[in-house]
Amino acid sequence: MAVSNFGQLRTLVKDWGNRTDISDATINSFINLAQDRANRVLRIPVLEKVSATLPIVNGTVVIPSDYLEAKALTITVAGRTMDLQRKDLPYVLSKELDGGHARYFAREANKFILGPHGKATTAKLAYYYVAPNLVNDTDTNWFVEYGTDLLLYGALAEQALYTKNTEEAAQFEAKFRGAAAEIESMAMQAEASGSTLGIVPSR
Repeated sequence: MAVSNFGQLRTLVKDWGNRTDISDATINSFINLAQDRANRVLRIPVLEKVSATLPIVNGTVVIPSDYLEAKALTITVAGRTMDLQRKDLPYVLSKELDGGHARYFAREANKFILGPHGKATTAKLAYYYVAPNLVNDTDTNWFVEYGTDLLLYGALAEQALYTKNTEEAAQFEAKFRGAAAEIESMAMQAEASGSTLGIVPSR
């Protein structure tokens, strides 16, 4: 069954799970729990984005709300784009008032601290983002369309845990991990070949 949206994925989970005593809302939660896990374990190009220009205020940059992990933080000084080096927070704080442009950054709560503060007024962040929860039947994303097996197995593992079927949970957990490993392997191959193609794993 080809899946292109949240509603179709729920139908697939229901077909595989073969339960009539679990509500659609509960199955939706299983799917989103599976996606939460996928967000945590996968670092692949399709989950990367570059922010819009972010203002630098008093040497700090507010982190986007969908941020998961930084790849690079850059500033532009005199027309030249410069990558900042990530350091631990105490080190960056010790450099805050040094002269010259910013060279380092560290995270503190929901913001990045730059050291030194420098005179740059904007930054750009390349980062891995968290795919938002699926809500409406028509909602879709890369996981739904191309990582269908990953979400299917993850949701069925959650369902098995919910119904206290530990043997089935272990089976679907193994399938989930296998699908994740396949996606990561294909992502590495695509990256090595210079492909910008969205990775489409076998189902």
